Order: sequence, then C-alpha cells, then structure tokens
Amino acid sequence: MTGLLLLIGRFISFIGGLFGRGSALPGKVLLDLDKNMLKRFSYPDQVIFVTGTNGKTSLTSYLADAMEKSGKKVITNHTGANIERGIVSTLINQSSLSGHLDADYLILEVDEGNFKPISQKIHPNYLLINNLFTDQVDRFKSPFDLANRLLEDIDPSTTLYLNGNDPLVHYIGEKLDNKKVYFGLDEAREKLDFKEACPLCSRDLVYDKRLYDHMGSYSCTCGFKSPKLDYKPQEIDELEGKLVFNNFEFVNSNKTIYALSNTMAAIAILDGLSVEYPVMNQVFKGKLARAGRMEKVNFNGYESFINLVKNPSGTNLTIDILAREEEDYNLVISMNNYLGDGVDPSWIKDIEFEKLRDKKIGKIYLSGTIARDLKKVIEEKTDFKPEIILDNRSIISNLEKEGLKTYFLANYTALNDLRSLII
Repeated sequence: MTGLLLLIGRFISFIGGLFGRGSALPGKVLLDLDKNMLKRFSYPDQVIFVTGTNGKTSLTSYLADAMEKSGKKVITNHTGANIERGIVSTLINQSSLSGHLDADYLILEVDEGNFKPISQKIHPNYLLINNLFTDQVDRFKSPFDLANRLLEDIDPSTTLYLNGNDPLVHYIGEKLDNKKVYFGLDEAREKLDFKEACPLCSRDLVYDKRLYDHMGSYSCTCGFKSPKLDYKPQEIDELEGKLVFNNFEFVNSNKTIYALSNTMAAIAILDGLSVEYPVMNQVFKGKLARAGRMEKVNFNGYESFINLVKNPSGTNLTIDILAREEEDYNLVISMNNYLGDGVDPSWIKDIEFEKLRDKKIGKIYLSGTIARDLKKVIEEKTDFKPEIILDNRSIISNLEKEGLKTYFLANYTALNDLRSLII
C-alpha cells in the first residue's frame, strides 16, 4: 500500500511540475487518502526541526548545506514547504517505494502552527526554536498562545536549541525539563522603554539591553530573567555582516542584524554536531538570500532590494535598514490580506513608519488589498502622502520615469507579482 501511495504521489508531482502547480499538491492528495501518511516513512536516526516565526527557511538551509559540506547525506524541504502536506510532498520523491529515507540527517523547516501534527508522526532529536512574534493573528492568535501550544507538543527526549533573546522562547524552556542549549546576541540597538509582558506573571519586563522588538536581555520582579547564553558572539559588526565566536570570525553575506542572529543560531546547533567552523563560514559567506528575501535588485541603475515582510518584527527590521539610507529613494509597498497572508491586517499599526519621517523619500506607492489601511497608518505616523495605484505595472512605469533608487516591500501573496516586474 505504501508503494502504491508513493507512486500516486510521484505521478502527481510529475504532472504538477509540467503545469507549474504548487509543491504541496502531491502531499495534499496523499493525506486525503491516508491522514497518517507521514507514519509510512522510515526516517534517519538524526532528525532536526527548525521552527519559529522568522528565519526558518534561512536556518534550515544553513544547517542542511553545512551538514552536506561535512560529508553527510541530508534530506530537507529546501522549497520551504513547511506544513504537513508540503513535508509529505518533499519526502515522496526522496524515499524508496517502501518509504525508506536513505540519509544521515532529515532537516525540516516546520511551520509553527503545524508543529503538533508533524511532531506526532516524526520524532525530532533536535528542535531549534528561533523566535515567536505576532504573525497572522487570525491563525496563531498571540505569540504567547503559540508558545503554550508548542510546549505542550514537545517530546521530553528532544534536545532544544532556544533563542535566549526571546522571552517567549525562553518561557518554553523554563516550562520543560528537556536538555536545553541557549543562543543569542548580547547587543543593545533599541530604546529600553518597550512594553512586553512577562510570560510567567504578566508584569512588564525590564530590559537591560534590547536588540529589536521584544528581543534582548530582560528580567522581571517575579524572578523570570534572560537565561545564560551558551552561545553568544564576542563581538559583532552588523554593517559588515560579521561576528566573532570562540575567536573565529564568521561572515554572513546578508548584512542585517537578523542574519547575524540566524548565524549564531546555526553555529550553536552545528557546533553541537561537530561541524568545523570553516565549513560553517563557507555556507554563511556563500548563501544568497532566497527570492524575495532581501533580494538584491538593480532598478533604474541603482542597487536596492525587494523584501518579504509579513509581520511587525520583520517589517520593522527592514524599516531600520531604510532609515539608514542616505540617498534619495522611492518606496513601494504591496500587501494583501488573503488567507495566505492572514486576513486580519491590524498588525500594520505596529510598523514603525515614524522612523522614516525625516528621510529622503521621494514617493511612497502602495498596492494590494490593504493599500488604504497602509496609507492611513503611514499618514498618521509621518508627513508623507502615499499614492495608491493598484496596478503594479503602472507603479513601475511611474518609477522608471522618476529615475530614483527604489526599495520594494511585499507580503506573501503580493510578492511574486511585484517581483516579476523588477527581476
């Protein structure tokens, strides 16, 4: 029966490839035929899950590439298909017809909302939780709700790699007796007057250092406080994309604070798996951003980027980068609120557009189903008067006439259309 199901899945995958259908379609069909399809596979002895709100795809790629460069055979969901049907689709074409997965490591990016059904069928030896932010509130509710859902479904034998900068991720660690390894950055970038409720008692946390959003070094009068970091850099240089750990300089080709945070996370788990530092560094140096993830763009003769923005934390980090730009530029933001984006757009009120108030922005163009919501938020926080043009081709035409450097931001369902016009 397993062989027949896999043949069906491979046929659908082949036909889907011919017509450009999504990578999760074969998995969806097989799960309709057998809801326990993931139990039909025979897994490698070493299984790593990577989950959290931001950075899952990059981290999974770092881990898989580094293990492969170390001579290990790896199976991974490199397309980012991270819900149950996507993972089934990944495994269909990488297993024998008996369901055997011939690899040393299975390294999977796992959607934080799908952790339960996946972990019930595949047992991870290692689980890396990178961060928990507000994201798709209609689906995940609050990050605190998500943290509680995750900790309920973690097997006691799984070794946890946890971002100690995130109080909600640390909260999961405090609630569990699993073996835990904490990583993070010991840096201060943002103002300390930030309100974040203690996950244990709901009082306001006090920040000694704040990295971004609710990430940093924190404590509460109830006794909850930042954990001792087992892995933290001796120094970092955000503008150069460098960090020093254990007297070795690591360089990430993506020069952002969250890329450095991801780098430290990857170092933690790869060091635990005895991967050599030069091998890790080769991966970090050579890893280009995925399509639409801080992807370099040459537009109007200037180098800029297009970036996927899907929640307040990631968008605000992008705003930080734009705020450092010294040249005049235009800005395009395209956002929808379809099911894949999260239908509740209220999160855009937390975007720190005020950081752009005095910057050299020529025009801001908006498109997508929540363009009017975005316009209202931007006008409340700045003196800019964004222009709504729902046709992206018309926006590009205007930009080409204006001739300025331009940055492009888009969420999930808006990304491909906008990207196709500029790449």
